[in-house]
Amino acid sequence: MQDVDIRLATSVDAESIADAHMDSIRSLGSLFYAANIIEAWEGLRECSTYVRAMERGVTFFIATESETGKVIGFSSETVHENKHRIAVFVRGSNARQGIGGTLFRRAEEHAVQQRAESIHISASIGAVQFYERMGFVNDGDGEHALANGNKMACVFMHKNLVN
Repeated sequence: MQDVDIRLATSVDAESIADAHMDSIRSLGSLFYAANIIEAWEGLRECSTYVRAMERGVTFFIATESETGKVIGFSSETVHENKHRIAVFVRGSNARQGIGGTLFRRAEEHAVQQRAESIHISASIGAVQFYERMGFVNDGDGEHALANGNKMACVFMHKNLVN
């Protein structure tokens, strides 16, 4: 793994998070989904989207290049419908270098501190193997609703944090 710093994000990081998110969707998501799904998935990825999420209690961790400070990935952890949820996105050029796993573990640690007993996700098709490596169990195929009302194929998964 390259020299990377991981830290809690603030609203000042929103634009960089949006940029990394878009890069991940375009570069990695496009390997698994048609162009119309990618366009819908990108939706309204604006700074304000992430600032509002932070205001609602979503916790973001970001990975930055140590030398440049460029945001190369992020994780988010939240509680939605009484379930802890985590998402991880890494720029395509930084994928498969251990950054996503490190970001996931930070978000998972935060969930444990919040007394989460399990984590539930709607994994994109391209992320299923990543989440399996993180200890998730496949609960079956499904669809994830996008901001514009379209749906994209996903896999529902969960990870128990207590035995």
